[in-house]
Amino acid sequence: MEIQKLIDIYLQKTLKKNRNYFFVFFIFILTAFSISCANFDSNPDPTPTNIPFSKEADRVLSLSISPDFYSDKTIFAGTEKAGIFRSTDSGITWKQTNNGITDNDVLTTVVSPNFKNDKTIFAGTRSAGIFISRNRGDSWENISQGLGTKNIPTLTVISSNNDLWIFAGSTIGGIYKSTNSGITWKSSGLPDSNIMVTVPSPHFTDDLTIITGSGRDGIYISKDGGSNWESSNTGLGDKFILSLAVSPDFSNDNTIFAGTKWDGVYRSVDKGKSWMKASSGTISKRIQALAISPVYSDDPKIFCGTVSGGIFISNNQGQSWDPISQGLNAINTIAISPTFSSDEILFAGSDNGLILRSKDGGKNWEESILSGK
Repeated sequence: MEIQKLIDIYLQKTLKKNRNYFFVFFIFILTAFSISCANFDSNPDPTPTNIPFSKEADRVLSLSISPDFYSDKTIFAGTEKAGIFRSTDSGITWKQTNNGITDNDVLTTVVSPNFKNDKTIFAGTRSAGIFISRNRGDSWENISQGLGTKNIPTLTVISSNNDLWIFAGSTIGGIYKSTNSGITWKSSGLPDSNIMVTVPSPHFTDDLTIITGSGRDGIYISKDGGSNWESSNTGLGDKFILSLAVSPDFSNDNTIFAGTKWDGVYRSVDKGKSWMKASSGTISKRIQALAISPVYSDDPKIFCGTVSGGIFISNNQGQSWDPISQGLNAINTIAISPTFSSDEILFAGSDNGLILRSKDGGKNWEESILSGK
């Protein structure tokens, strides 16, 4: 008992003497544990890196053809659920190419005007912003820093002053512009507009004109490279704009076509100052896609894709239309070969991963299904 009492007295004195050291040690252990827990619970990289891309595409939302298509035979497709597909044999076969893409819904794809040399293509997504590939789509990098929104249904890419100008339209943030290939971005106006589509003048470097269509306010036109915008809706019966096409000879014929959600096709022959109805012969009023002949002044063909009537062609500047899609229904996008006058190649994207290809200007169609299998 005496020995035990001596031990107890010794321990009490030791603890009393070193109580400050024990307290500091306890705080240190508690702090280290808290930091460890915080690191365990945090997510240092909120961007998903392993997106579950479907092997089967849903809607084909975008088709973008290489400017050097005659030589490289390259075309890109943006899809819902399955990301991006690429064909290098004129659309006969397709391969998924999503390395670096972090959103499986790709709303728009645009090939650089200098694609032969810079190998660059851009993609706008539903919720992850804008991506760039500098190696023909083999890999992708996000370039959305500075954007006020990550929903990008439309992109326009223009070669200007030895660089690429990009206009990005959003359904929730208006227009954003980059003048250095997407390195930096700034707002270009229309922040309250629901932007659905943007197209440039074919002579943008001279006239600085860009045209945009919204899902609420109709059409806006900028003549100073996106610094200022003017409403351009005189004569429009529907201000929900889904598609736009500009004549390649815009500086002379002043022609723009607009596809609406509820009222078919409209045409302007005065650079958008006024519009007239141009839908005679179209069955569906919802015009989701427009594509115009690259030699429109000599061959005034224009194609429109509808939600329930397939594809229509006009051979007379939109005065009348004829069906050419042999019973197909929903057409979401149309792309026309840059050498259409000689090869007559035309592509269209539909639902369920369906790609249509015509080699005779739309008289006959071949079908293929986008699949990553």
